[in-house]
Amino acid sequence: MLTFPLPPHELSRLSALARYNVLDTLPEPAYDDVANLAAFIVGTPVALVSLIDAERQWSKAFKGMPGGDLPREQAFCSHAICTPNEVMVVEDASQDARFADNPLVTGDTHVRFYAGAPLVTPDGHALGTLCVIDRNPRKINDEQKTALQTLARSLISVLELGLRTRELQGSNKVLERISLTDPLTAVGNRLAFKQRMMEETERSQRYSHPQSLLMIDVDHFKEYNDSHGHLAGDELLKLFAQRLNEFVRGSDCVYRYGGDEFVVILPETDFNGSMIIGGRVRDGLNAAEWPQGQVTCSIGISSMEGMMETDALIGQADRALYWVKEHGRNAVQHFDLVQVEEE
Repeated sequence: MLTFPLPPHELSRLSALARYNVLDTLPEPAYDDVANLAAFIVGTPVALVSLIDAERQWSKAFKGMPGGDLPREQAFCSHAICTPNEVMVVEDASQDARFADNPLVTGDTHVRFYAGAPLVTPDGHALGTLCVIDRNPRKINDEQKTALQTLARSLISVLELGLRTRELQGSNKVLERISLTDPLTAVGNRLAFKQRMMEETERSQRYSHPQSLLMIDVDHFKEYNDSHGHLAGDELLKLFAQRLNEFVRGSDCVYRYGGDEFVVILPETDFNGSMIIGGRVRDGLNAAEWPQGQVTCSIGISSMEGMMETDALIGQADRALYWVKEHGRNAVQHFDLVQVEEE
């Protein structure tokens, strides 16, 4: 029965391997080139860049032999990673007690010679090997061993570069989220709103789908600030944003437009739908419990069906909101109805 040795700190080694996120990825020229160069230097028909997972060997690059998975107990590399600072050399596997009955030796693959340079991370974990293989017994000189180790280190540099690139991309995504998020209310900010608005408008026009916009103002917010202080005003805006998210649909997008003003993009929503959602938002916010008594809001709505500029849609919602504020606040009005009122 074939067995394989476990290197020290195997769990940490597997964790390091997972950190590089390389298993089962597509072929890449950087790895293929190193495998080809290793085969050329040692003069073998086969070269592999292999990684040792918990129960298998997987090849990132391969020359002269099919890649894919190999049971870990059959992998010569399972032994090589146990001596991370050395090139493991097997001159004739049929005469080596560790491998003589290995299917790779006794079967059609007919492995005889093997030399593997471990791929050692900066923190000392051997993830796998750069190995060369021949179907005939042979030897390897010191210069060739040194070259294999040099190439193995270059592969670790490639892995490290990939890791750092992913970390940088992750950091950039975090920074992007921060730049598009209102720090007080944790909803999208005005920049995020403008970006999403352009995307939704383009999509709406491309597929001839309706789209609507709510513009919402917290009624008498200045007086609230003057009475209860700016800290209380900030807490009110945070709570208002949270409650606003509760009363819109999951597909709707809430943003802080500025000060005490919020906007909600309503994709796939026409005049009737926007009036229903606007009414639900107003009624829900009016009925909610607030720290310092009832809070009301004014809502202006605009809708588009067909070609329309983003700024025009925003301007119409703003005009409808202004109409509500002129006529007593704590109400919902659509721009189309404002036009009717003014005619």
